[in-house]
Amino acid sequence: MSPIRLMRYNVSLDCIAKSLQISHQSAWEWRHRVFTTWDGYQDRIALKKRVWIGKTYIVNTDLTHGYGQARKRGLSSQQLCIAVGIDVFKNPYAVVCGHGKPSTRRIRDAFGGHIAKGALVVHERECAHSGVIRDAGAVSKSYPRPGIP
Repeated sequence: MSPIRLMRYNVSLDCIAKSLQISHQSAWEWRHRVFTTWDGYQDRIALKKRVWIGKTYIVNTDLTHGYGQARKRGLSSQQLCIAVGIDVFKNPYAVVCGHGKPSTRRIRDAFGGHIAKGALVVHERECAHSGVIRDAGAVSKSYPRPGIP
């Protein structure tokens, strides 16, 4: 099994290292290389027609940010936010969006220029998404997050 396949299922770096019998540093390097490659590929992507956007979080295990220290529970500044989107044509887009919960400005920086004018953007009811939708001249369709009325 490859590190890329495991990353697709959001497997932690510790589990990747253990599964592949490699060091934690090697697993981190693989993740860094994949994100670097993906980042350059996405520069020309514009999500069109019907677009779904959201975000996911991973624990930042960069050695300069407290590797080996106790991890905080819940959404914290230790977690790296990744803004994600996909359109009806299955064009994916993902970009690192800083640590912790993103602001409207960070979402604008992440998706700016990657949503086509007039697209229907489906998203959770996150206030930070409204700025980029308005900037793109897109139409917003929101839904509540699961478990929240």
